[in-house]
Amino acid sequence: MTTFQLSNKNKKEKQNKNVKMVIGWTLLGISTFVFLFSITTLIPFLNSFLLGIFGLFVYPASVVGLLVSLALLNNKKYVMPKKYVVFLGLSLFLLLSIIQLIIIGNPTGKTYFEYIGLNYTNKLTAGGMFIGIIPSSLNYLMGPVATYIMLSVSLAVCVAFFVEAVLSLRKTVKYQEPIKIHLRELLNQQRK
Repeated sequence: MTTFQLSNKNKKEKQNKNVKMVIGWTLLGISTFVFLFSITTLIPFLNSFLLGIFGLFVYPASVVGLLVSLALLNNKKYVMPKKYVVFLGLSLFLLLSIIQLIIIGNPTGKTYFEYIGLNYTNKLTAGGMFIGIIPSSLNYLMGPVATYIMLSVSLAVCVAFFVEAVLSLRKTVKYQEPIKIHLRELLNQQRK
């Protein structure tokens, strides 16, 4: 019975490693493809499409995809807490949303779909349609001042929670250091 459990455990670990390898190679291929066709004009339609959908955020997203795929291929584990990643992602999204609104401007004299379309047609935006659809909709519905206030306050809250997550991470690492006890100290304590 023990032999079966050990071999079953090893089989699961091997399958998990195989899944990581497949995901790593797939992500590496996709990231390389996206980066190559967004930085060059080998196929102009793909360059225009990628910049319209993702904006200038396509470049750092491709680099992050490359780094994550290399980590998966080298069987590295992610060890950061979830709240760290969540608040970092939200902070980045809100910052890109504010920059996106600054770039595309106000919806004066435009219909809703024309204004949303500016996220795609202005290729040099912070996040293209992917980032811009939510803040553009808010800007069209609430007005620019209310949207900027709401996004700025949300950004400040997310950055505060992110800093708190980083500080709690540093405290945890500091207090979980291994305790070093020398053999001489143990022998001296036993003699007393």
